[in-house]
Amino acid sequence: EDMKAREELSGSSTVLPVDLDDLSSIRPFVDSFLKLGLPLNYLVNNAGIMTPKEFRASKQGFETQFATNHLAHFLLTELLMPKLRETRRSGAEARIVILSSVGSALCKNVDMDRCIPPAPEAYNGTAEY
Repeated sequence: EDMKAREELSGSSTVLPVDLDDLSSIRPFVDSFLKLGLPLNYLVNNAGIMTPKEFRASKQGFETQFATNHLAHFLLTELLMPKLRETRRSGAEARIVILSSVGSALCKNVDMDRCIPPAPEAYNGTAEY
């Protein structure tokens, strides 16, 4: 409450839709952002799904945690790299921040053949994470 009272915010904001569970929504998001003509100083990729109780496939058929937390972030970052580089070349700061959980430390080897959706009855959200 006290902090909010001391804070003075001004300016405008723009909200752009993106669904990280649907890889086909990322290019339109990036295109919309680029059309704004703004610099990109910070890109924060924050894992958004952890250990769902039941299997759910993304729009492209990948396990939803993997699609949202990894594939979508990779594609988003890859498509925004030219803008990040342009921002940095202009003399401004440009950073990518990737957040995850301590659970990632449990991953020793990634078997890409296992990244395909498991049978629904064999799904374990924690194991898939």
